[in-house]
Amino acid sequence: MAENGKLSARAEALLQDMARDHGLRSLEFDKDGLIPIQTGGTQIAIAYSGANDSFFMMSVIDDRADGKVADPWRLFELCAGLATRRTRLAIEPKSGSLVLVGELFLAGIDYWQLAKAIESFVKDSREVMLAPAGGAGHGASLPFFAIDQELIRA
Repeated sequence: MAENGKLSARAEALLQDMARDHGLRSLEFDKDGLIPIQTGGTQIAIAYSGANDSFFMMSVIDDRADGKVADPWRLFELCAGLATRRTRLAIEPKSGSLVLVGELFLAGIDYWQLAKAIESFVKDSREVMLAPAGGAGHGASLPFFAIDQELIRA
C-alpha cells in the first residue's frame, strides 16, 4: 500500500467502485500490500504506489524461473511490445519468479478506465504465459544457421 498506509482519494474511490461493481463491501490489501484478484482463470494482484499515485498490477508468469530465463532474447521481444502499455516482465526478488508488471497512473481516470486496464493486463498475462518460449525456429528468436551452413561475406 502507500508508504504512509494511506490511499489517495482517487485510489480509494476507484477501489470502492470496483468493490461495488462486484458486489463486495470493500477490497482490502493483504499483509504484503496486495489485493489478489482472480479473473477468468488468471490470478493477478494490485498494489498501490503513493509516490506516483498509481496502481501496479502483477501476475506470476513462471514461478519456477528461479531468477533464470531460458531465452532472454524472447523476453526482450515481448517486453518491447508491452512497453507502450507501461507493462514489463521482471524477476520477483524474493522468489525469483518471472512476473508481468503493469502500472496505471490514477490521475484523471474513471472506473471504466481502470476496468479496461485490468482487462488488458489480464489479456497480456495470458498471451505472455502462452507465448512460445523459443520464438521462431530452433528455440531462439535470433536467426538460426545450421552448423554445416557457410556464411559468405561479400
